[in-house]
Amino acid sequence: MPSPHRFANFLTLSRIALVPPFLAFLMSEGGPGPISRTLLVYMVLSDLLDGPVARRSGADNPVGRFLDPLADKLMVGLGYIVLSFKLGLIPSWLTALILWRFVLIRGLWGLVFLTSGMGLGSFLKLGNALTKPNWLGKAAADAQMGLFLVVFFPSLSFLHTAGVYIVAVLTASSGIYYLILSARAVRDTEVLLRPQVRWRCLGRAIHRASSTVAGLVWGDAHEA
Repeated sequence: MPSPHRFANFLTLSRIALVPPFLAFLMSEGGPGPISRTLLVYMVLSDLLDGPVARRSGADNPVGRFLDPLADKLMVGLGYIVLSFKLGLIPSWLTALILWRFVLIRGLWGLVFLTSGMGLGSFLKLGNALTKPNWLGKAAADAQMGLFLVVFFPSLSFLHTAGVYIVAVLTASSGIYYLILSARAVRDTEVLLRPQVRWRCLGRAIHRASSTVAGLVWGDAHEA
């Protein structure tokens, strides 16, 4: 029998693998249809299960912590693009906002990771705001998924307008919140001042900027 981590990672990888057929059926059916709804239900259920399954082992699962949000972003981000620009079921400005947040967060994550010179496993084990989801980010992700379900199931259509604005507020505020928390994490861990940093000038520049932002927000500036 596979370990809890392996089974959880299998669920996450299966969700990633189903994104292309999910999008293909969504477009070929001209909108939410029986096959795309079935795939969506599986992906939502696997998303709900992979976390609790992984936690059964009581050990850290850095691979799962990396793959799970990636799977969610692929499903929601690409799904919103199709629902907005191909089918017109979600406002295009909302999809643009969600994509902006994704690029902002993953871009910052990737920039700090590549500059740090650390291995992926070591970087994920930092366990700070850069690598762990926060409560507002989780709320935004849940709201985005909720609007997804509202669009796919007509019985929930009365929630559509309110859902759009709830998603917009949570998406924007969680993006700003992530930047603020990440600035403090970069400053306090000094991850970009360590000897193995790849690009020292860039690392110091990001560290100084992070220290400035963190100092403005919390009023406890450190020396950069």
